[in-house]
Amino acid sequence: MLTGMKQEGIKRIMVISAAPVELSPQLSPAMYVITRYIIQPLFKHVYADNRLMEKHLRQSEMNWTSMRPPRLLNKPLKGKYRFAINHFLKSC
Repeated sequence: MLTGMKQEGIKRIMVISAAPVELSPQLSPAMYVITRYIIQPLFKHVYADNRLMEKHLRQSEMNWTSMRPPRLLNKPLKGKYRFAINHFLKSC
């Protein structure tokens, strides 16, 4: 996809990744254990694909944004959103 975008002169891509792709140093000890030993192994193939995607983005000349939501739900909006740029969010 990056090759095709470059050929067409497209310079920006936004992707959705996943929060557990990298472990946040802000995680509580309990969430660290749950994420590291349950969630990451359970979704290891998905996270491997996300890691590879992010690696290709970092190595490309593309302007890119990777969003790593902790969880996406099909429910009404709550209106409370947090974000961080180039670092992890603190746990609530």
